[in-house]
Amino acid sequence: MAPHEDRRFAFMGGTTVVQQSLYLASWGVNLTVVLYNGHRYFIIKQVCSLLGVGYDNQLDALRERELLEDMVMKLPINTSKGIRDAWCIKLEAIAAWMLIISDRRVRSESRPNLLKLQRDLMVAARRAMFGEVDAASVQQEVQDLRHFAWFLESQIVAMQRGQPRLLLPEGDDEGEG
Repeated sequence: MAPHEDRRFAFMGGTTVVQQSLYLASWGVNLTVVLYNGHRYFIIKQVCSLLGVGYDNQLDALRERELLEDMVMKLPINTSKGIRDAWCIKLEAIAAWMLIISDRRVRSESRPNLLKLQRDLMVAARRAMFGEVDAASVQQEVQDLRHFAWFLESQIVAMQRGQPRLLLPEGDDEGEG
C-alpha cells in the first residue's frame, strides 16, 4: 500500500472501514492504521511482528487487563487474500501497551527503539501527572509536529524522485534566524 493511500470498504450495516499506511521513520516500517467508527486502530499482529514478540501472549495480556479490554477488538482488514478479521488496538491504548511489553522479550534490533519509546512515555506521563504541561498546548504542539512530519515526508519523497529542492511550508522564511 502506498503511503497515505486509503482502502475503503463497508462493514457491519454499511459502516465504512478505512485503512491507511503510516510510515514510522524511527523504526523504518509501514504500519496499517484502521479508521473505524471515528477511532484509529493498529493491527496487533503487525505490531507484534515489528517488535518480535509473541502475538498470542500479547493479545492475552491486552485482553486480560480491565483498562485495555475494551480498547481491543476484531476488525475486518483488507488483505491480499481478501477481507479477514484481525485483532486491533485503539490508538489511545498504544502507550499503555508499549509500557507493559518486556524489553527482554523483543527482538534484539527492536529493543533500543522500544526502550527509547518507553522512556519517552514515562517522561510524558510524569509531565502530565505533575502539571508540567498544559493539555491544550500539548495538543497544539502535537498537531504542529504532525503537520511538520507530513511535510518532511513529502519532501523526502520529492528528493527520492530526483527533485532535490527543499521547499519550506507556508509562513517559514529561510532568511530569518
